[in-house]
Amino acid sequence: SLSESELKQLGGSINEKSVQKVILVMPDGTEYSEAGKLNFAASTIDPTLGTQQLRAE
Repeated sequence: SLSESELKQLGGSINEKSVQKVILVMPDGTEYSEAGKLNFAASTIDPTLGTQQLRAE
């Protein structure tokens, strides 16, 4: 998920067509060796958490 502040930095809520690739950043700051693609983006922002749910493969 992305926080409300992260979504604002990206220009608002995102969808599968607006994202070319997804790069997974591990807890230690290194990037996973293979890029993925976004295959789901919730159409709404969770009002309780202020996040948008995303899924990549």
